[in-house]
Amino acid sequence: MYSVNKPTKPEQPLERKLDAGWFAWFIMTLTNRLTLFHLATLAVVQVAFAASSYGLTRAMLLRQLNERSGNTLDTLVAAAEVEPDGLDWEPESRKLQLSGGAQPVWAIFDGNGRRIDGSIDQAQSLESYATPGSDMEQARVEVVWDKQPWWILRRTVHHPHPEAVLDGRQQAKPRHRTLVFLTAWPLAPVFETLQTLLWCIVGLSTAVWLAAAFAGRWLCRRALAPVTRMAESVGAITVDDLGERLAVPKTHDELHELATSFNGLLNRLQESFARQSRFTGEASHQLRTPLSAMLGQIEVALRRERPPEEYRRALGAAHAQAERLSRIVETLLFLARADAEASLPSPNDSIFSIGSIDTWKAGTIIRGKPTCCWTRH
Repeated sequence: MYSVNKPTKPEQPLERKLDAGWFAWFIMTLTNRLTLFHLATLAVVQVAFAASSYGLTRAMLLRQLNERSGNTLDTLVAAAEVEPDGLDWEPESRKLQLSGGAQPVWAIFDGNGRRIDGSIDQAQSLESYATPGSDMEQARVEVVWDKQPWWILRRTVHHPHPEAVLDGRQQAKPRHRTLVFLTAWPLAPVFETLQTLLWCIVGLSTAVWLAAAFAGRWLCRRALAPVTRMAESVGAITVDDLGERLAVPKTHDELHELATSFNGLLNRLQESFARQSRFTGEASHQLRTPLSAMLGQIEVALRRERPPEEYRRALGAAHAQAERLSRIVETLLFLARADAEASLPSPNDSIFSIGSIDTWKAGTIIRGKPTCCWTRH
């Protein structure tokens, strides 16, 4: 048993594969290309609009959160009283009503990091951020509590005369040289709002894109329907039926100009084919006449033995007919080689008579030069 290895088909190079891909793109219908271009442009606009909307909304929400947290610190700082002997804060006599939606987490610490007051017990987690800063300095830090992002804002208030503040053990009421105000705000609601906005934008953009895809394809097919009908009409035109013409739309646009120009081309083609048919018929008739005369004269001369003078007359007559045939053949060659600038004779004239041939050959010039040289054989 002998095995025959079949030759494997060589793999096409990468260049040919790329060319095939571009060819597949180019053979797509015009409707598909216009639809894809329209959808790609719409997708770019939608992405730009979605990114802008998301970015602006995110900046607005964070700015609002920053303003609310700042307002909270302003309220807390305004509730503290600056006494000559120190800063006063009495938790029992100050019930704060903070404006806004959800109540924030807030706490107040003295300069030693001891908690004085706060909203809830969770404020105990703010002790690590109660480091005093400069007077009325506001700082912000982003932290993660229970796997959730938070903003913590801090503002420090110092007594204008810290040397006048006595130790707490020497005072009837507690006074403070420094108070540190802290407030914490969750970022989860902001991110949830942004996520909801993102899903809404994606859903609406997808719906609009799909609607634009169907509507755009329908509009493209409707707009290019006259082109499709023109292509079908052109495909139905044959050589035997050159009288058919394209329907010219009454839109007076590019399609109107295309149909008009193509009908003009069909008119010129029909006229050219008609001239070619007339020329072929007359050429056949003119070639058949001298050939028949030449053959008749030769047959008569060969029927019996004749003197040399009669053979000479018969050969002379055959030579004259052959000369006429040569002129007609040269005329046919001229017509085959002449371009669009060659002046054709009138269809009513016989172009194959010896006189008209000589006149036409002498007067036909292409690009300022004689088309050929005529010699008698």
